[in-house]
Amino acid sequence: MASETKLRPLIKPTPQSMGQLHPLTGDRIVQLWRDGRHMYWRDGDREGDKVSSVSGLVKHTDGDLFGAASGYTIKVIKEHGGDLDAPGRLNKEAIDEGNRLHDAVDNFIMNRIVEEDNGLFLAWMKALGDRAWITSERILHYPTTREHGIGYGGTLDALALGPDGAVELWDWKTKAQESYERNGGYLHEQAQLGGYADLLKLMGSTYVPSVGYLAYVIRGDNPYVDVVKVDLAFASQLFWASRACYLLKEQAKTRGSE
Repeated sequence: MASETKLRPLIKPTPQSMGQLHPLTGDRIVQLWRDGRHMYWRDGDREGDKVSSVSGLVKHTDGDLFGAASGYTIKVIKEHGGDLDAPGRLNKEAIDEGNRLHDAVDNFIMNRIVEEDNGLFLAWMKALGDRAWITSERILHYPTTREHGIGYGGTLDALALGPDGAVELWDWKTKAQESYERNGGYLHEQAQLGGYADLLKLMGSTYVPSVGYLAYVIRGDNPYVDVVKVDLAFASQLFWASRACYLLKEQAKTRGSE
C-alpha cells in the first residue's frame, strides 16, 4: 500500500507564488517557493508540507505589547479630532511606505537602480549604499524533521560582505521618529535575525553570516538611519525560545480539543 505521503499531491505554484533558486554547499542548488500568505516550501514538497514564516514564530519574544498599542491608538485618535479610522489609515500608510522602501532597496542592490523620489530610500542610500552587497530579498526554507521538529521559512532583506570578508545579515525596519526615539527597537526584531541566520545554516546555504545588523529607517521630516549591531548567538536563543512558546501554545490547543 502506498504511504500517506506518496498519496498526497505535489504542491503546485500559483500565479501568486514567488520562486527562487538558492545555492547550497557542495555545488548544490535548491528551488524554494513562497505563496501569497508567506508560507514556504521547496520543489518536491507535497500538500501539507508548507511551513510558516520566522516572523510568525517570534511574537512571544517581547511579551504583551497591548498597552503600548492601545496608548498609541488613543493618542492618534485625539490628534485627529476623534477620527476612529485614523490609526488604521496611518498604519496602512506606514506599511505601504515600508514596502516601497524594501522594493527600492532590492532594486538598488540587484539592479543598481536609484529611486530619486523616495525619501526613505535616499536616507538608506546615504547611510548604507556603498556597502558590498551580495544579494537581497532571499527566500529561505527548512522542512519539518525529526531532529529539529516543525520547519519554518522566511525572506531575509539582504546579505553583504564586510570589510573583513565576513558575511553580514541585514534587516530593514521602518519606524516613526517619535515612536523609535521613545521605545527603540524590539527583541522580536533581533529574534527574527537569529531565525534567519539559523535557517541559512540548517539548509546548508553557501551564505553563512557571522554578524547581523538591524537598520532602522526613521520616518519624519528628515529621515535618517540608525544601525544596530545584533549578536546572532543571542538572537538565535531568542528565536528558539519564542518558537518553543509558540509550539507549546499549539500543543495546548490540541490538548484542549481532545
